[in-house]
Amino acid sequence: MIKEDQGFHTYLAQDNLANVIGLLTLHETDALFSKSPFAEIMEFYVAPAYRSKGIGKVLLKAAEDYAREIGWSSLTLNAPPINISPATIKFYEREGFTHKGPYMGKKL
Repeated sequence: MIKEDQGFHTYLAQDNLANVIGLLTLHETDALFSKSPFAEIMEFYVAPAYRSKGIGKVLLKAAEDYAREIGWSSLTLNAPPINISPATIKFYEREGFTHKGPYMGKKL
């Protein structure tokens, strides 16, 4: 983890020249349906040239390890539709994520 600020956590992956090639951010949240606080992944990105090389898996493992360490009950994220990014959905499923229904949003 490179930064922690008021419950918001940032993880970066860098190449040998210190260029950022991946990013994962998460924060603690709570909801009535949850019996304990959990983490929501807000941003998760790996540069296209570095995809399928284990970078996303390393970032996700670091976030999961931290979440377990402080006692969060689960991780959630907003995934793209399967018809838009089937490889992303398959990655999340391989890493143990399950479908929990769609998020909805409203522009203000």
